[in-house]
Amino acid sequence: MNEIKTGIHNFTLIFPAQRWLPESRMTTTFIPMGGNFYRLDEGFLCGPISFGDVIEAVPTDREDVVRFQRRVKRAGLKRSCYIMPHDMAEKPGFAELMSGIKDLGGFAAVDFKGVFLVFLPKTCDLDVNLELKRIAGIPKSTRLHRLKSSLKSKRKAR
Repeated sequence: MNEIKTGIHNFTLIFPAQRWLPESRMTTTFIPMGGNFYRLDEGFLCGPISFGDVIEAVPTDREDVVRFQRRVKRAGLKRSCYIMPHDMAEKPGFAELMSGIKDLGGFAAVDFKGVFLVFLPKTCDLDVNLELKRIAGIPKSTRLHRLKSSLKSKRKAR
């Protein structure tokens, strides 16, 4: 059997078939935690494990392939997803937002050039939506007006 040594490592994780679900695989980045324990170093929109989760997986006879046993610990992060214009990631300030999320202990990724996935600690009060609007150049007065309009329409609906 092959053994994953140290450092961040890409490998394929095999999820065994369960009842109605066929066997599935995911190739991604993990950080070995010692023994057969690994911490996921990427985030996904959906799936059985997520950024920061610690899992137990056993090596197989194939290099860089392990078999999932169980999730040992959930990361306890809140996940948010935003749809944004394709050019938003190139705008000034976006790289700083991504860096800031990482500095706060979170994870952020842009998929399909317009899906912005963010994982943040539950205690974090970073308003990602507000930051995205700032980067997009939406004036603060417009943001406030939209909020007030939204609150008025919710009150009328009651």
